[in-house]
Amino acid sequence: MGELKAFLDSLGVVAKSPYAFVAYFGVIAAWVYITISRHQLNTLKALPEDERADVLKQKYPSFSKTTVSGKEFVELQKHKLLFWGFVVFVVVGMLLGTIAIVRPQNTKGEVRVMLTCPAEPSRVYSGYITVRSLDGKNTNFGEVHGGEAQIPLPYGDYKIQISNQIGTKDDQFTLSVPSLVLTYDCDDYRPKKAR
Repeated sequence: MGELKAFLDSLGVVAKSPYAFVAYFGVIAAWVYITISRHQLNTLKALPEDERADVLKQKYPSFSKTTVSGKEFVELQKHKLLFWGFVVFVVVGMLLGTIAIVRPQNTKGEVRVMLTCPAEPSRVYSGYITVRSLDGKNTNFGEVHGGEAQIPLPYGDYKIQISNQIGTKDDQFTLSVPSLVLTYDCDDYRPKKAR
């Protein structure tokens, strides 16, 4: 059951990948072609039989070699188009399924948080980081030393809060790559309230 859940969880990540975009575009292009071709075949079907045969001989050289009527040939071509549309869907499904199966091996990445202050470049910043996933399932803590921290996380959407001697900074980010660098300037912080 755990493998199925991992597979289903990874489909969300796969759906956002560039490979999926190419696959979606391929499916749309195939169905546009199929729709236009079927419309043309329906137009041919409406022609009288002798006229249809002449047009089919011009458009489909293979028609002159068959023994079927023009009406039957049009129906066969429509079925062939549907078959190829089905093949495109199966290939895209297999491609996305394969990516989803392979992808879970690499569903964790790392966030590298860099704290800088151009106004005082010699100053080394430290602080504490809290990272929570937007769905509330993951909470990680980190500590900034020497102006940077590295936090391993599963892919997903997160809220981050950084607290240090300057103040606090709240932000959101999406981790969908093995390594993500977030850089925050001291001007980005909300100053600590005076006591």
